[in-house]
Amino acid sequence: MEIVAATILHGQGMLSDFGFASLMVLAVISTTLTGPLFRLFSPRSASTTHA
Repeated sequence: MEIVAATILHGQGMLSDFGFASLMVLAVISTTLTGPLFRLFSPRSASTTHA
């Protein structure tokens, strides 16, 4: 979603090149980390935990 907004704002000249690049890097990093962080913080089910 932020990629679309940043692209539109950059195309209209309302966002600098540095701001556009920063938002693109942020979008890629947050998308990449979503899966691993979700697995890290999601509760484990009783069937997968063995003592």
